[in-house]
Amino acid sequence: MTTDDLTLKTSLLPLSTLTLGNTSAEALTAKLAEKRAAAPGLFSRFPCILALPERTKTTLSLSDIRQICEEHGILIIGVSGHLAGWEAEITRHHLADFSDTAQLPGKTEAPQKEPELPEEPAERALKIHQGNVRSGQQLYSQGDLILMGNVSAGAELIAAGDVHVYGHIRGRVLAGTPDNKSAVISCQHFDAELVSIGGTYQLFDTQECQQHQGDTLIQLQENRLTYTHHQ
Repeated sequence: MTTDDLTLKTSLLPLSTLTLGNTSAEALTAKLAEKRAAAPGLFSRFPCILALPERTKTTLSLSDIRQICEEHGILIIGVSGHLAGWEAEITRHHLADFSDTAQLPGKTEAPQKEPELPEEPAERALKIHQGNVRSGQQLYSQGDLILMGNVSAGAELIAAGDVHVYGHIRGRVLAGTPDNKSAVISCQHFDAELVSIGGTYQLFDTQECQQHQGDTLIQLQENRLTYTHHQ
């Protein structure tokens, strides 16, 4: 096997978080059914991280929660924070543990170092693509993404940074990450199926789509997506 056969590198992919409060199986089922009815196109093997705040009190097991989520199109791929005694369940289900206390077997905490001066922020990668992205295609960038063309219905753009489309958006555009909510989306003609910034998304149908002929800027402000249009 040559070195080109296997590559391991860090990637920034936008992931949504499902936060569980004090809930029962009936309440969780009803809430997920309500959200799926509002955005049926989104909940189809939709990957999520299950977040459990310290205040969470539930009699549901991790198996119960996974089963209910999968019945509503959500795939739990990891857990952030967990209840006492859940460590074995997380391991048994082969889920990633995103909690602050998670450690690899045999790993001990490193001694604390003196605080260092902040470094200059690293320059984000930039991908420039010329041409249209057609239905069924996906274009991804670990940094900013510039598209010189149109995004067809059924196509998808994903970037850890900003997305600028010099053309028409008819498909899906996801910008930013949970740690980068300052990302923006811009285009020359807006007629999207779905937009998302930092995990906050809005799904449009034919009746409510904010179709606009002219430049459009989308930002996340106070956890709400805002739209600025210019002729």
